[in-house]
Amino acid sequence: MEPNDPPAGPATDRPGQKRTRRTAIAVVSLIALDAAAISYHHALQVVRLVGNTGNWAFLPPLLPDGLIALSSMALYEAARSGAPRPRWATVGVILGCLVTLALNVAAGWPFGAGGALVSALAPVVLGISLEVLGGILRRGRRGPTAASAAGECEHRPAMTLAEAVRAAAEYQTHRQLAGNFGISKTTVGRYLAEEPPAGTDFLPPGDPVPAGLNGSGSHV
Repeated sequence: MEPNDPPAGPATDRPGQKRTRRTAIAVVSLIALDAAAISYHHALQVVRLVGNTGNWAFLPPLLPDGLIALSSMALYEAARSGAPRPRWATVGVILGCLVTLALNVAAGWPFGAGGALVSALAPVVLGISLEVLGGILRRGRRGPTAASAAGECEHRPAMTLAEAVRAAAEYQTHRQLAGNFGISKTTVGRYLAEEPPAGTDFLPPGDPVPAGLNGSGSHV
């Protein structure tokens, strides 16, 4: 996780983006609840193993999970609003996941490498899920591109009639061109004989041609 991401631009939702975010939030929430229950159980085992008994034993396991929850909410709000990641919230998530990972591994260690690996799944999956969710939110809040922000048009310039005729000539006969563009065959020939200006390759080979320019439309 990088604590100092550059601020994002205004929100620009694309089709289906809200649904993706809501689904991601729901999935990460389920993972977080599952991981919290597993991690709390394993941390409680470790706390009792080191001699803490009674009601006091239920309190220490809440600390790393609480730190992760609080820091995650701060990171979520920052990503949702397009603000840079809060430094201490990032540190809190990393520290909380590391402490939880250590407690889980310690709880599974008496059962061998397999037990330690299974116990370590919860904090690892939770940490990765939080980072994935943050990435989805940040990408959804990116503003316009540099070109559009600077007032530059990102689209190709409009074709002249001669350029359109030359672009469609690969797909139509002279008669079709004349009928579709409403010009004479002599004018079509003159346009095709002209050398196209540099940088006007608007329709490279393989690009689709609109109906009416490829012979599929009505023509005289």
